[in-house]
Amino acid sequence: MAWLNEQFKNHRLFRRGLLIFACVLTWLTTHWSFEYAHASSLGGVDIAAVITAIQAPVTVLLGYMVKLYTGSADKG
Repeated sequence: MAWLNEQFKNHRLFRRGLLIFACVLTWLTTHWSFEYAHASSLGGVDIAAVITAIQAPVTVLLGYMVKLYTGSADKG
């Protein structure tokens, strides 16, 4: 248990896990977007609006996670 506690505090294991999760979520969202654009019969602007509505929050989440991770790495 002490090893796990050390990993969480000193080696930023939890923050790295969250960052990896955000990257995987971004990849899954991008994959879904490609499939949706390929299968949809909507026009280009409509497809772009749907994809933007889905990808924008995920991209903001990834950016926020990277900001937190790099900020915590700078502090020590």
